Amino acid sequence: MFLFYLFSFMFSVRGLVERLRLFERNKFPLRLKVLGLAMYFQISSLRRAARVLSEYYSVSKTAVWKWIVKLRERLQIASERRVRRFIAVDETCVNVNGEQYWVYSALDIDQNELISMRVYPARNSLTTESFIKGVLKYLMANQSSLWIMPHG
Repeated sequence: MFLFYLFSFMFSVRGLVERLRLFERNKFPLRLKVLGLAMYFQISSLRRAARVLSEYYSVSKTAVWKWIVKLRERLQIASERRVRRFIAVDETCVNVNGEQYWVYSALDIDQNELISMRVYPARNSLTTESFIKGVLKYLMANQSSLWIMPHG
């Protein structure tokens, strides 16, 4: 049986970045780096991610690339479907220059593998459903059970 956990205290984007100690320097705020990582995974373009972030801070595509390299050094990135027992999902509000963005992420707990990371301008049932449907693409087709346990 496949269990799908939705617990903020089990896994959070910021907590993950802090636990992995990805960033030694603090030239850019952590929230901007989290947003940059999520933007890159969503649009798969360093140039476009840097362009979006540059609306708030002067960020080069090289800076975004370095953030991605640091993440990949410490965490696997999902690239295929596989059997998964536990997936932790988190949504984190990132405030940048007074604007709110919601960064959703999913991590395979057993494999220590980042499955997905997406940015949304709002948090509601449609964005959550869209994100979860994207995560399900990384599961084997025969995994039909899904349990969602709401976080407190």
